[in-house]
Amino acid sequence: MTTAQKILHLSFALKNIACLSEKTQAVVMSAIGHHRARSQCRPQNMQSRYLYRLVIYAMDLTMQCPAIENHCKSKIFLAERSIMNIYAINASPRKKGNTATILQHVLDGAVEASKGSVQTELIHLYSYQYTGCKSCFACKLKNGKSYGKCAVKDDITPILEKLSQADAIVFGSPIYFGGVSGMLRCFEERLLFPYLTYTEGHASIAPKKLRTGFVYTMNVSAEIMEEWKYPSRLNMMEGYVGHIFGSSPEVLYVNNTVQFPDYAKYVCTMFSGEEKAKYREEHFPESCQKARDMGASFVTAS
Repeated sequence: MTTAQKILHLSFALKNIACLSEKTQAVVMSAIGHHRARSQCRPQNMQSRYLYRLVIYAMDLTMQCPAIENHCKSKIFLAERSIMNIYAINASPRKKGNTATILQHVLDGAVEASKGSVQTELIHLYSYQYTGCKSCFACKLKNGKSYGKCAVKDDITPILEKLSQADAIVFGSPIYFGGVSGMLRCFEERLLFPYLTYTEGHASIAPKKLRTGFVYTMNVSAEIMEEWKYPSRLNMMEGYVGHIFGSSPEVLYVNNTVQFPDYAKYVCTMFSGEEKAKYREEHFPESCQKARDMGASFVTAS
């Protein structure tokens, strides 16, 4: 086999690394970079096993030719650097409601703008059992093992760890009593407080700078939203997020949403189901497009 053919085999394997899970990617990276994949956990599904075997073969080739190994490592570096991780946090109890739908459009917009070079995940907070900050201050303890990260262990612990390496996060919540849902507030406390130091200027120790956004869905009209000063109420947490992660969040308000599939079944005389449905038909697609534009901006501004 010629060197050119060997590089072709390597390129094929590397081209497919991006579609693997994080765990399998780790195996692949180790296989080519350190020549010890055989001792690690092997992937389970058929496609990953096939690529695993291909990469093992590629690894053996790299051991025979330093030039190919250098080519391989450079390709891995470029692939790893170019893949973004974008997460959407759904703080609505509905997994297919207005908030979740808009958040999915944010993620879809990012994927489209990146031509597939991003990994996305929609996280539904109501699927997890957790609390807000418990004021233990372990995240502030000098030389503490939990300095800079939340010490509370519950369902969202692995999520917080995952978000520490995110490239972009968009938070989405319905508006309840003029503010975000309690689930989002508790989540924000756990995510943000460990990164906010008790030093001059409240310096941030977040692991990296990242793009952020907020999506708010609400029953009230844009006019009432302004009259009741919703934006100024919500702005404080947006400010904290911008300070901690290094850039001002993008914000999208989605007004006059449809709450029930059939308004006739509920006591809600102040609303017209027909008018709500008409407004949604005319305006919700526009909100979805704005959400896609937000997702695209996460990629193009990076």
